[in-house]
Amino acid sequence: LSNKTGSTYAANVEVMLSSTASTAGKLDLSKGPGAQGVTAVTLPAGSSVANFTYYAAYIANGGTAGAGLVSTSVQYTLDYL
Repeated sequence: LSNKTGSTYAANVEVMLSSTASTAGKLDLSKGPGAQGVTAVTLPAGSSVANFTYYAAYIANGGTAGAGLVSTSVQYTLDYL
């Protein structure tokens, strides 16, 4: 996810989303549903609650990360099958 730009924002910084607490679970948001690295969740019979845990990490992209603010957002869609 790209960082906002401007004089107070960190240069060369992006935010990576992951399904694990390491880069091993990196989500590839450039790919379509089912190919992003997200594991499907099946609800147990009689249950109506699902929990999804994701992690975010700062990463340098395009050079050394600069000092400053980091702000980004993500929009997502849930597919019900």
